[in-house]
Amino acid sequence: MAGLTDNLVAYWTMDEASGNRADSTANAHTLTDNNTVAAAAGILNNGADFELTNGNEALSVADHADFDFSTAMSWQAWVKIEALVAGAHAIISKFVGGSQASYMLRHDGDGTVSLLIPDALTDVDDSDCPRAGISSALVAGTLYHLVMIYDGTLSGNANRLKLYINNVLQTLSFTGTIPASLQDSTAAVVIGLEALLGTYEYDGIIDEVGAWSRALTADDVRVLYNGGVGIPYPLSSGGYLGGKFF
Repeated sequence: MAGLTDNLVAYWTMDEASGNRADSTANAHTLTDNNTVAAAAGILNNGADFELTNGNEALSVADHADFDFSTAMSWQAWVKIEALVAGAHAIISKFVGGSQASYMLRHDGDGTVSLLIPDALTDVDDSDCPRAGISSALVAGTLYHLVMIYDGTLSGNANRLKLYINNVLQTLSFTGTIPASLQDSTAAVVIGLEALLGTYEYDGIIDEVGAWSRALTADDVRVLYNGGVGIPYPLSSGGYLGGKFF
C-alpha cells in the first residue's frame, strides 16, 4: 500500500494568520496571497478565510510541471461555506476558461459540488466541458472533507473521476466523456477563484489542501478524513500531515 507522502506534490496547512501560505513538502510551492486572504478557525488550527464581498481574494501558485498531472491526480481540502450565493464558486482551479483549462473543483449557488475535467484547452466551463456533479448539497456553516480523484488510465466516467465527501464516495452525474488525460495548461493553480482576477469567488474557509500526482485509494481517503479531526497520524515516511509534517 502506498504511503500518503507517495506522489504528494504539495500540502498547505493554511495555518498562517495572513500573507503567503507555505507548502509543507520539500517542493516549496508557496501560495501567494492575492488581495489579503485572512484566517479563521479551520479543521486543524487556522484555515484560509475568503470573503466574497472583498472581491477576487485568492491564493495561487504559478504553473509548474508538478501540477500538470497528465493521467492521474488527487486533491483534498476541508471547506466551510460561509454563505450560499448564486453562481459558481471555485475551490481549487487550474482553469482559464476558453484558453488554458486543466481542471476545477467548485460548488454552485445551491451548494452542489461540480468537478470539471476539460478535453480541450479551449473548453469554457459548463458550455462544453466534461464534468460531474452531485445532487446533494453542502450546507453553509458546516466543515466538509472533499477529495477529488482522477485516473485517466481507467475506463468509464465513474472510474476516471471520483468525489468523496466526509469519506463517503459520491454518486456522480456526468456530462460528456471524462478524457483519458488532463490538458497541460499554463494556468496558475488558484484556490478561491477560477483564475487570478477572474470569476467564481469563494466565500468561506478552505483548509489543509493537498495535491497528489496519483489516484488516492479508498483507504487513503479514510486515513485523511479520520486524521483531519485534529489527531496527527503517522505516514509511511515517518512524518505527519496536519501541521506536523516530516
